[in-house]
Amino acid sequence: PIRHLEDLRARRGRRTRDAPAIGELVHRIEHDATRAERRLGSLVDLWTELVPATLVDHTRISGIRRGVLHVVVDSSPLLYELNTRLATGLEGELRRRYRGTLLRVRATVGVLEDGTGA
Repeated sequence: PIRHLEDLRARRGRRTRDAPAIGELVHRIEHDATRAERRLGSLVDLWTELVPATLVDHTRISGIRRGVLHVVVDSSPLLYELNTRLATGLEGELRRRYRGTLLRVRATVGVLEDGTGA
């Protein structure tokens, strides 16, 4: 009877999963972060090269998801100016020169990291 109970416990008990080691998780996170930094780094360089300095100082790239570059602008008038430049060739030039997938640029008014903006 005791052996029978032990057998039942072994079959019905919770199974432990082999959790990945912390080192593996850290390595995976580091790899993903490095890859994202490399992707965004080249885009940030391109952004500062192609966008006029008067606009670059008032914008922040917040990320790229599914081919859409998300940009935050600190005021509505500058958002209008940026959207005008994007529509008149800037977006096409960014798309042409960026090595990754860039379908479009979406700019919104928001607060930049340094606290400026509305």
